[in-house]
Amino acid sequence: THELRSRLIIGTGKYAGYDLMAECPELSGTDCITVAVRRERLLDAQGRLVQQAATGSYRAIHERPLHVRTPAFQMQMQPGERYTLWLRVQSSGPMVLPLHISKVNGFLAATLAEQTLQGLLAGIALTLVLYSLIQWLSLRDTLYLKYAMLAGASAMFSVAQFGVGAQFLWPDTPWFELHVAGLAALIASGSTILFVMHVLRDLPHSRWYAPAMNAGAALLFGLAVA
Repeated sequence: THELRSRLIIGTGKYAGYDLMAECPELSGTDCITVAVRRERLLDAQGRLVQQAATGSYRAIHERPLHVRTPAFQMQMQPGERYTLWLRVQSSGPMVLPLHISKVNGFLAATLAEQTLQGLLAGIALTLVLYSLIQWLSLRDTLYLKYAMLAGASAMFSVAQFGVGAQFLWPDTPWFELHVAGLAALIASGSTILFVMHVLRDLPHSRWYAPAMNAGAALLFGLAVA
């Protein structure tokens, strides 16, 4: 059997030692912490370093210990030994991480299932985009073009958010990993405004309705370009 004692330490800045870092969550009144893993260290019962690895969305896919969508690493442990796992975390935004420790077979099965699901959803989104573009070219109705922009940007946000983009589309370009989700969200929001305006154009509206909606869409597209 394997017994693992884990410690999850967070904070800003640098500390004099692990003891001070360990007190930070308690002193700040934190009961539950969710984070994004960036670096891990595995120590044995005598405090000696057994394994160290760096992972996370800030690294290109080929630089990660495991070339998978999510931050993951394989720990080498001996039966009957005690280990302490230290995780160093960093994120430019809200940090959320469901932390799982599993055997290799269970991890691979879960990864394969999630990969299949993400591929299916991406395929459906691509089909919607292609259908809308074909309809736009055939009917010359800009409603379909606006929906294609909406569906395409939403799909790109999903691809970036769930790590599929870093795995297949931009594996060695961290810039895309850091910016594509935000760009896609802005474009999807602006396209949604234009699409809704087109659908509801025959209904009575205030004279400020169209200028306000167009201004909102222009603002979102402007932020995306900036």
